[in-house]
Amino acid sequence: MANLGLGQMLRQIGFELHRTPVGDKYVVEGMRQTGARLGGEPSGHIVFLNHHTTGDGLLTAVQLLMR
Repeated sequence: MANLGLGQMLRQIGFELHRTPVGDKYVVEGMRQTGARLGGEPSGHIVFLNHHTTGDGLLTAVQLLMR
């Protein structure tokens, strides 16, 4: 449910935006199909597929702090 501007910006810096139905289940399924390592959904869940298969607020905070 990201807006058009996010997709355009990601393309400009060399990334692709793939859309799936809402829900961690569908996001993870789409990530596996495309080889994506980072995904998210409208509820605010961010999925780091290298670490977990569902959105996790604490993991997201740690990942952001490590960057």
